[in-house]
Amino acid sequence: LGNVHTALRQDALAERELGQAIGMARESGDASLEASLGNNLGNLLAMEAGLDPERGARAATAYAAARAAAERAGDRALETRILGNEARLALERGDARDARQRLDVAVARAAGLPASADNVLTRIHLGTTRVRLFEAGEDVDRERLLATHEMLVRAHTDALALGDLRGSAWAQGTLAALYAHREHLEEALALTRRAVFDAQRASAVDAELRFQLESARLLARLGRPDEAIEAYRIAVLQLAEIRPALGVAYSRSAGSLREEASRGYREMADLLLARAAAGGPGAAADLELTQQLMERFKADELRDYFQDDCVDAYQERITGAGGVGGAVVLYPVLLPDRIELLVTRDGQLRQYRLPVPYEELAARVRTLRGLLEKRVTRQYLPHAQQVYDWLVRPVEAELAASPGATLVFVPDGILRIVPVAALHDGERFLVERHPVATTPGLELSDPRPIDRSDPSMLLAGLSEAVQGYAALPQVREEVEVIAGLFPNDLLLDDDFVETKVDERIRARDYGLVHLASHGQLGARVEDSFVVTHDGRIDLQELSSFLTSTRYREKPVELITLSACDTAAGDERAALGLSGLAVRAGARSALGSLWLVNDEAASQLMIAFYRELAKPGLSRA
Repeated sequence: LGNVHTALRQDALAERELGQAIGMARESGDASLEASLGNNLGNLLAMEAGLDPERGARAATAYAAARAAAERAGDRALETRILGNEARLALERGDARDARQRLDVAVARAAGLPASADNVLTRIHLGTTRVRLFEAGEDVDRERLLATHEMLVRAHTDALALGDLRGSAWAQGTLAALYAHREHLEEALALTRRAVFDAQRASAVDAELRFQLESARLLARLGRPDEAIEAYRIAVLQLAEIRPALGVAYSRSAGSLREEASRGYREMADLLLARAAAGGPGAAADLELTQQLMERFKADELRDYFQDDCVDAYQERITGAGGVGGAVVLYPVLLPDRIELLVTRDGQLRQYRLPVPYEELAARVRTLRGLLEKRVTRQYLPHAQQVYDWLVRPVEAELAASPGATLVFVPDGILRIVPVAALHDGERFLVERHPVATTPGLELSDPRPIDRSDPSMLLAGLSEAVQGYAALPQVREEVEVIAGLFPNDLLLDDDFVETKVDERIRARDYGLVHLASHGQLGARVEDSFVVTHDGRIDLQELSSFLTSTRYREKPVELITLSACDTAAGDERAALGLSGLAVRAGARSALGSLWLVNDEAASQLMIAFYRELAKPGLSRA
């Protein structure tokens, strides 16, 4: 049960069940079972240990207790496995010396273990950790290198003898990583291809995908970009086929298959864009393929955020939508060594390259985000101008050729944490020059003009202090003024409760939904919510309420979250706002990215809706 909760990302429940199970095993005197359960608990706690020092310390304690139990039970194989987990944890926590010492002991003990499927996995795990230590900068001495090689060859030999094709695939793939680290790339490629073949024979789709991606990387390193692109293409198609069966959260661990896949998307885009920049008859097709690839990546990010297939249902509904019309689309692709800007205007897709490393861009964007929140200074201005120079200045000619056109911005990664409207050209903000819209992806948008034939609105607001949250006195004025602009159902203060929100949405088609209350958008959907008078509605619930409108003739035109706050600097948190619209089948969403002044936010919202009520003006 603890392991099931772990798989479902219910960490608190998993920890409780595993803790109780360990106690029961200890009381019954079953030291081997106690050790196995303690190892599971350590694995649970170690999943995000690199990000949470307290969690890492608890993982270390759990592993130490489990290893002691394994020693009491005389279970040498389990003790070796736990030692390997302790080495991996030490590496995650940045203690390479401790990792190396534990790994040396574990590798020596693994040499004496008999052939079994479990021991094959133990040897592969130890070999993977050793390669990661080498990649982290550990001196590669001959003795450790040979011991690791011998251990992985033994793992492969034992797997073959046991008929364990999955183990054979992982053993060869890990051995290939060792060869690749030593720059023996042709040998690594041959081993990786054999790993792919064994994974296919074993129907081990996760291993097949991982090693298909690794073969693409090796081909790129060998200077064979066309072959590498084809290998990446196969891996991306494979990911689409197996994604529903993965069941693993996108950010569950640093080595997760999802993270591997996201790397694969960007690496393939890197090769395609480099080939397009070189010119040739296929350049236009490469640009289009890159954009299609990134669209698939963005859809996968939203699927992983909400942990369901809401995106697929929405994309089916908007198939054949009118597109972005006369807008100018700015589509940045962020790569380790540069920014690539894909710009669409009048049906033509163009490429602009800027030699700005990702780390430099990310540092500047995070600084801009932090300073934008300081209302009483203009310290943000140089940073807003620098980001403008990187993202917009190169395409000013495109914008000048389409005066008055809406600029549609498709943010990538870290760019989600700042509003593009706040970029500054040295004289004016971008939003003063162009109507600006942001979309999580072109294929995730349904950009039709707002339907003004029945602009009914659900208005809900919380002005009172509840549950430890401060009062928002301006909310009452905000919702009352807006209520005078559109036909509406109003839920204010003690009327703003979850059951009434659900009832109203199910009973009527609303074109506009406006929620003015404290809220939070976190890196995980379960950390995202809107505060009500009687509790909170999490984003999953809110989108479920609105999902009932997804297939109606008139979907929700606009969802507004008026007083929410996203996790500062967290690029995934902004997926909550855009994802809410996608999951609910709504055409647009409006919200604040950080805690805002109550009075200023109220005035902005009132002004926005007054303008929206005027015929002929677009949302942007």
